[in-house]
Amino acid sequence: MTLIVSGFGFAMFSSPNTSAIMGSVDKRYYGVASGILATMRMTGQTLSVAIAMLFFALFIGRSLAFPALLPRLPQGFTHGIRRLHFPLHPGRLCLSRPR
Repeated sequence: MTLIVSGFGFAMFSSPNTSAIMGSVDKRYYGVASGILATMRMTGQTLSVAIAMLFFALFIGRSLAFPALLPRLPQGFTHGIRRLHFPLHPGRLCLSRPR
């Protein structure tokens, strides 16, 4: 369910954001603007995955190296996600700001 909400939020943000960015650029610079936009998105995605894996490594640690714990891996992974409240929804941050 969390992925559905996150995907919907991204879809509602991405299209208007891309339209606003591309609408503010001259037609001759569409290629440059599109390349910069794609680079920034990929950089953000890469950094967010790196940060998420850092938190998983800190909270789960080396306990996964033991074969006896492998049957409990899905439960531990789910617990780690819930403990970190991951993913943090940008919508929560936007709604919590004073207007």
